[in-house]
Amino acid sequence: KHFTRPLLLLRTVQDSSFSPSTFTSVSVPQQQGPKSKVDERAMALKEDEVRKLAASCDCRVIESNDSGTPITFLKSNATVQVYPNSGMVAVCLNMSNRGKMQRILTATFKILEVKSILERPTKFASDPNAHFRQRLDQFWKTTEDTVGDWDSGRRWRYVLPASGLSTDSEEIDLVGNFCTLWDELMWQPNQEPIVRKHSNFACGSHQALLEIMHEESGLYCGFVNRHRYAEYAEGGTETLEVSTPGECCNTEEFLQEYWDYVVLLRKAFSKMRRPIQQQLMAWFLSRSFENGRWIDEQEKILELSPIVEQAHRNYGNLFYPTNRDDVCMVRGVVRDDDEDDDDVDGHKDFA
Repeated sequence: KHFTRPLLLLRTVQDSSFSPSTFTSVSVPQQQGPKSKVDERAMALKEDEVRKLAASCDCRVIESNDSGTPITFLKSNATVQVYPNSGMVAVCLNMSNRGKMQRILTATFKILEVKSILERPTKFASDPNAHFRQRLDQFWKTTEDTVGDWDSGRRWRYVLPASGLSTDSEEIDLVGNFCTLWDELMWQPNQEPIVRKHSNFACGSHQALLEIMHEESGLYCGFVNRHRYAEYAEGGTETLEVSTPGECCNTEEFLQEYWDYVVLLRKAFSKMRRPIQQQLMAWFLSRSFENGRWIDEQEKILELSPIVEQAHRNYGNLFYPTNRDDVCMVRGVVRDDDEDDDDVDGHKDFA
């Protein structure tokens, strides 16, 4: 099997001018986005101006801008989210013949740009950068794209600017393509993302990528004991059950088949800034294991920051079907009805 997504990643990792130092060094945001030069430009997008403009465009406010939640407007069959601090605008259209459409504008700094969006959000249905999908087992595709993005790639293109982790288009592309290739390796095509059920090579892809997560967390994320992660005991956080990767007879076969792609993933990961590396690894682990947390030898815990987790939840609430209570809004996986509720798919963020 050959993927086209590695070609996009390969161009990035081979570009000698592309490195983590290219981007503003910021810490992981906790409650507010980092105050970078980009964010200072975005401050021209005043919240009260956006609200007045929306009212003049006959948009109805359905959510306020509290604790990382964007200002969300409803107009006809379109939902529009505006993040004043980062300047990000996301549009979701419900279309009877094409399912959901998403359009993410990373840095919309001018109030006139927002006005154009709020006046006619449906115009994005014909935008070449708009992505469509009808079901959870499908790629997000543009009208001109025959390949498409896995949902994780689209999700992180939203989460990075929404949380304040990054508004740099090159960095966002790197992470989005990384996540799409990761899930191309992880999941069987045309199947909903159910952990332990629809992964490639039976459990082979899941186990191999889990081992990569452990290694990369030690190399780049500062968690030197690579083969430990913590799982909170039920009913509290005082007791930690420390686990290690399991075994799968198909792991070696998977690595032999896709080794070049695994190497490419690692090279791409090394190009990212540490705050993004840490949040990616925390998200991937928690997607596979309920309450999974990275832990180092001093029992320091690495997990999703509150604002990054909220951005993930906002994405799920905007772009996932409202009638699917088996889908985790934060992690984008589907609960396996054959598993116990407290097993690997028992996330607390299902709709």
